[in-house]
Amino acid sequence: MHHVRQVNGSHEIDLLLQAPDGRVVAIEVKATSTPSGNDAKHLVWLREQLSDRIHALPIATIWDREN
Repeated sequence: MHHVRQVNGSHEIDLLLQAPDGRVVAIEVKATSTPSGNDAKHLVWLREQLSDRIHALPIATIWDREN
Protein backbone atom coordinates (compact mmCIF):
# COMPACT_ATOMS: atom_id res chain seq x y z
CA MET A 1 0.00 0.00 0.00
CA HIS A 2 1.38 3.39 -1.02
CA HIS A 3 0.54 7.07 -0.93
CA VAL A 4 1.54 9.03 -4.05
CA ARG A 5 2.26 12.75 -4.18
CA GLN A 6 4.28 14.48 -6.87
CA VAL A 7 7.01 16.75 -5.57
CA ASN A 8 5.24 19.87 -6.81
CA GLY A 9 1.92 18.64 -5.36
CA SER A 10 0.13 18.70 -8.71
CA HIS A 11 -1.11 15.09 -8.32
CA GLU A 12 -1.89 13.02 -5.24
CA ILE A 13 -3.36 9.54 -4.79
CA ASP A 14 -4.53 8.69 -1.28
CA LEU A 15 -3.98 4.92 -1.50
CA LEU A 16 -2.32 2.92 -4.23
CA LEU A 17 -2.37 -0.88 -4.20
CA GLN A 18 -0.47 -3.04 -6.68
CA ALA A 19 -1.03 -6.77 -7.13
CA PRO A 20 1.88 -9.09 -7.94
CA ASP A 21 0.61 -9.33 -11.53
CA GLY A 22 0.90 -5.54 -11.94
CA ARG A 23 -2.77 -4.60 -11.61
CA VAL A 24 -3.26 -1.31 -9.77
CA VAL A 25 -6.09 -0.08 -7.56
CA ALA A 26 -6.04 3.60 -6.66
CA ILE A 27 -8.30 4.99 -3.93
CA GLU A 28 -9.29 8.60 -3.38
CA VAL A 29 -10.84 9.29 0.03
CA LYS A 30 -13.45 12.05 0.28
CA ALA A 31 -15.58 13.06 3.27
CA THR A 32 -18.57 14.07 1.14
CA SER A 33 -21.47 11.76 0.35
CA THR A 34 -21.84 13.44 -3.06
CA PRO A 35 -18.44 13.43 -4.77
CA SER A 36 -18.09 15.27 -8.07
CA GLY A 37 -16.08 14.46 -11.16
CA ASN A 38 -13.49 16.98 -10.06
CA ASP A 39 -12.86 14.89 -6.93
CA ALA A 40 -11.47 12.16 -9.18
CA LYS A 41 -9.08 14.35 -11.19
CA HIS A 42 -5.99 12.68 -9.75
CA LEU A 43 -7.42 9.23 -10.44
CA VAL A 44 -8.08 10.28 -14.03
CA TRP A 45 -4.46 11.43 -14.29
CA LEU A 46 -3.23 8.08 -12.95
CA ARG A 47 -5.52 6.18 -15.32
CA GLU A 48 -3.99 8.05 -18.25
CA GLN A 49 -0.55 6.97 -17.02
CA LEU A 50 -1.38 3.30 -16.39
CA SER A 51 -4.60 1.86 -17.82
CA ASP A 52 -7.98 2.42 -19.38
CA ARG A 53 -10.51 2.10 -16.53
CA ILE A 54 -11.76 4.18 -13.62
CA HIS A 55 -14.67 3.45 -11.28
CA ALA A 56 -16.13 5.57 -8.48
CA LEU A 57 -17.70 3.60 -5.65
CA PRO A 58 -18.85 4.39 -2.11
CA ILE A 59 -16.58 3.01 0.60
CA ALA A 60 -19.38 0.70 1.78
CA THR A 61 -18.85 -1.29 -1.43
CA ILE A 62 -15.75 -2.82 0.14
CA TRP A 63 -17.91 -4.57 2.76
CA ASP A 64 -20.98 -5.26 0.59
CA ARG A 65 -20.76 -8.93 -0.38
CA GLU A 66 -23.49 -8.60 -3.02
CA ASN A 67 -21.37 -6.34 -5.30
